[in-house]
Amino acid sequence: MEVKLLVGERLSKIRKEKKLTLRELGNAVGVSASHIGQIEKGVTNPSIDLLARIAEFLKVHPCDLLQTTNISMGERLRSIRKEKGIDLEELSEATGIPYFKLGEVEIGNERLTKDECKKISTYLGIDESQLNFDIEVNLNHIRFICEDIFQLDDDSIQLIMDYLTKKINW
Repeated sequence: MEVKLLVGERLSKIRKEKKLTLRELGNAVGVSASHIGQIEKGVTNPSIDLLARIAEFLKVHPCDLLQTTNISMGERLRSIRKEKGIDLEELSEATGIPYFKLGEVEIGNERLTKDECKKISTYLGIDESQLNFDIEVNLNHIRFICEDIFQLDDDSIQLIMDYLTKKINW
């Protein structure tokens, strides 16, 4: 899913939770209701100034408008593992990933490396993207922020993305 759509979906969700119409939000932040609608539909991105005004009016942090509500890697791993009737000990033995690390991943205290995702995906017979989707979404959010909000050039963005990819062992 494109980052514009994720931002729009998040904005729509928060706006509706606050029981606001497009017109009310637009009037409060100085844009038309149709502009807010275009953001929510993923047609356009808000400027950093507009993003800040929206966040301030909605009484949320600007980053809240960029976050998704996808389930975590650990929650997906636990769900898939249980669906297939595999316990942590069996998964650990089959993949060579320490039992305690797998447990920490499932409760959200640890992350899997790309290599570990590959081993688990192969053993469970699933596509790797089922485990690493949240990493890709987060990297896409960062790319979106660099491109559309901070308007960095391609070389700068690539340096940032390379650094982050290396730091998360991806």
